[in-house]
Amino acid sequence: MKHIGALLGVVSVLLIGNTRAWAQHAHADLLVGSDSDGSGNLVIDYPVDERPVVRVTDSGFPGVFTSTDPGFMPAQDEPLESVYELNLNTQVEFEITDIDPNVSLQLGITPLDSVGDVAVVGTHDNSDPELSGLHTHPTFQLILTPPAPDVFAEGTFSFRVREGTTGPGYGDSSIHKLTLSNGYLPPLEPANEDDAKAARKCRKGVAGQMKKLVAKEYDLLSKCLDKIFAVEQLGGSLSAAVKACDIDPLNDSGLVGKLAAARTKAITKLDDVCDRDVPSSFAPFAANNVKTHLGMGSCRAEELAGSTNNSALDEIAETLSECEDGLCVAGPNKGMACTTPDNCNPEGVEAAVAAVFPCLVASHGE
Repeated sequence: MKHIGALLGVVSVLLIGNTRAWAQHAHADLLVGSDSDGSGNLVIDYPVDERPVVRVTDSGFPGVFTSTDPGFMPAQDEPLESVYELNLNTQVEFEITDIDPNVSLQLGITPLDSVGDVAVVGTHDNSDPELSGLHTHPTFQLILTPPAPDVFAEGTFSFRVREGTTGPGYGDSSIHKLTLSNGYLPPLEPANEDDAKAARKCRKGVAGQMKKLVAKEYDLLSKCLDKIFAVEQLGGSLSAAVKACDIDPLNDSGLVGKLAAARTKAITKLDDVCDRDVPSSFAPFAANNVKTHLGMGSCRAEELAGSTNNSALDEIAETLSECEDGLCVAGPNKGMACTTPDNCNPEGVEAAVAAVFPCLVASHGE
């Protein structure tokens, strides 16, 4: 699970009925069928490899991001793809098989927050997919604590469907994994040529600023880590490393100060090229959407830095916890008397670095 600047609290899914036209669902929903006619295992016909992300957007409630797609829909016979319509009166259940620690789902009033939790999707009781009780749409919720309308966040969960209390004895489906993210921008649907022209201009601007921001963050993190390497291996200056890695937001020349300036500059530039007064068809580039999108770029830059240096977070925290000349060099105890780094609250410094760079994670393995 990833997030920038806030803790990810809950991801919930409320399964509710929906009556959208079947024609609008062409492979947009999770089609539930079986791999044999009247028997076999349940299958979910959906391009998970192509669309593994559920894009959630600002709901209007502080810190709550939602989506109602993809939904569930009964599959129809597609013998060439080994997908068959379920027998009528087959009940389908939804089971959690894996879930991030701070992620939960909810069906009605029933919370689903642990591996093995199960909820009923519906019963396939009509051959018309639109009228079937299996035709349901979830409301996916991504909730930030504390609330924030423009902070990037994402979380994953895995699931499968299985036969409920009625049916011919279908086996369980394969396990599928989805990611909820508020960092993806929706497709453009401009109402007219003027809107299209404005949207193209803004989209080009967003792409340009994303490129600059990702490059800037990766460059600054790399310079910080290079300075640390110089201290550890080449007898370099500790003060130079502390300056390059400083996470004090009040220090404009430190790592976090420079990143904050880069993010502010990106948003300011986009305000110049994105017209906020165009109709709702231009909503993809609302200010909050753009900020969460840029936040996703920052997260990816941190992941890249972490993949290059597997101990990046630990090294930054250790550097900012050093005791030199009897004083703590950085962190919450900066300037306080010390005899060892333990006097400089290394645990607190590590927590502070992790809070600032939540996507700067290490891999496991020799």
